[in-house]
Amino acid sequence: MSGEMFVPDAFFTTRKGLVVHDSFQKLVLSDASPVKLTPMAILTSFDITESEAEDVRRAEVAGGDIFKIQAYFACSSRRC
Repeated sequence: MSGEMFVPDAFFTTRKGLVVHDSFQKLVLSDASPVKLTPMAILTSFDITESEAEDVRRAEVAGGDIFKIQAYFACSSRRC
């Protein structure tokens, strides 16, 4: 990156930890142009506990019925 600009060709180059495929260079980088950098956003995160997840599901299901998503996926993966 140079100064206050993000230069895709300079950033997306094959190096340790990043391999840039020829098709990416041809399809993406050939049309990409440098853009002005914006200020970095500061984001926060939090963990949703099982009980909080159940509260969300309870609110989303009509009639207050609670279902277990894990049971649905387990059953669908076994083709029950």
